[in-house]
Amino acid sequence: MIEDKEKISKKVLVIGGGIAGMTSAIELARAGLEVNLVEKEHSLGGFGIRYCCKASVSCNKCSACLVNLKMNEFEIEDKINVLTDCEVFESSEIDGKFKVKIKKSPRYVSIEKCIACGKCKEVCPVKGSAIKLPHPQAYPKTYFIDKTLCLRFKGEDCKLCKSVCPTGAVAYGEKEKDFAVDACSVVVACGFSPFDARERSQYRYGVFQNVITALDLEEQLRFNGELRKPSDNLVPQRIAFIQCVGSRDIKLGNDYCSQVCCLYALRMARLLKNEDKDRTITIFFMDLQNIAKEAGSFYEACSKEINLMRAMPGNLEENENKAVVINYEDIEEGKNKSAEFDLVVLSIGIKAGENIDKVSKVFGLKREDNGFFKSCDPYDLTLTEKQNIFIAGACQGPKDIPSSIAQGLAAAENVVKNLDSGYKSRLNPKEVKNPKFEILNKFK
Repeated sequence: MIEDKEKISKKVLVIGGGIAGMTSAIELARAGLEVNLVEKEHSLGGFGIRYCCKASVSCNKCSACLVNLKMNEFEIEDKINVLTDCEVFESSEIDGKFKVKIKKSPRYVSIEKCIACGKCKEVCPVKGSAIKLPHPQAYPKTYFIDKTLCLRFKGEDCKLCKSVCPTGAVAYGEKEKDFAVDACSVVVACGFSPFDARERSQYRYGVFQNVITALDLEEQLRFNGELRKPSDNLVPQRIAFIQCVGSRDIKLGNDYCSQVCCLYALRMARLLKNEDKDRTITIFFMDLQNIAKEAGSFYEACSKEINLMRAMPGNLEENENKAVVINYEDIEEGKNKSAEFDLVVLSIGIKAGENIDKVSKVFGLKREDNGFFKSCDPYDLTLTEKQNIFIAGACQGPKDIPSSIAQGLAAAENVVKNLDSGYKSRLNPKEVKNPKFEILNKFK
């Protein structure tokens, strides 16, 4: 049964702990509302928290720093209840109020007790450890046990991690559980899925060691601070990027542009070139999308340092020293050519993920033909046909970090407008007083 309407009128459910969801949650908390933030992964930040800074001689405006700023803002808000390892699976609505059922998966380590000392990881006998952090920037910074790797869950009597834990955080007996929350409004910001490069089999991702995705590259630079070849851990000197992997591909059903791939490849290439002027970097592309106001001048600067090759790569091959050979058609010359590289980076696109499908069924939300959520208003893309449900971020369609932040702000504003609380818009730059939002406007 839904609880007292007066209490519910101050509660909002945000689905998704990426940059758009965190932004909405922060703004709603600042407006005096109680926020339940549901995230299916072990930690918050989405993919954005895994992106590296791409500054070279100067800032290249990749906006990765905005995710860190938003995370700092998020951590100091006391009206946000963070529900990681959770997914919504059912919802009922009465008089515009929601009761949403949530399933919480066990992580076998208590978030309340874990102090992230790492002693459990050190003693785990499994190669690479079965007990781990999601990544070094994880929030909450709490370990979890990978049940598929843990010896105990395979029937062996191993208790090493529990025996060394100083706070008793390890909980082998933790079970999946269901619970419900009430809400007056819902913000859906459940993100996207990166394209699985294995679907483009001619590029041999997962087969050739020195073929990686752009997300792999981001994580290497973000968490390791340097780029190395997977095959021998040496620094690559000849690097190639292949664009539109999984985007603008009618055969795969992804006939749309993912919007972010061109600029992130150029920024990444420029960063790598700046680190080592002797590197040779080539970008293979169909055409480069000019989707940012400064993209033209940035492209000109990149063209002086990077080989921009308008060409259609075909099958990739591997020679005996693990170098990768790209066979391609040079469109301008009308010739078939090949070139050898130490490392090939696949610029994968953005897809509507499985989570979008699940959430759409729970709340009865419509989707576009490409799988992303459908807005009912071309002028305010956060609006849905459900009066008290709003969408934000890449679950509505491919977009970059600043656009996701802006849409998260707009969704929060619409929630509070519905509640008629006198909330002032923060989307108008003239009203922005917070210097962190001035940074956002600079990057838009």
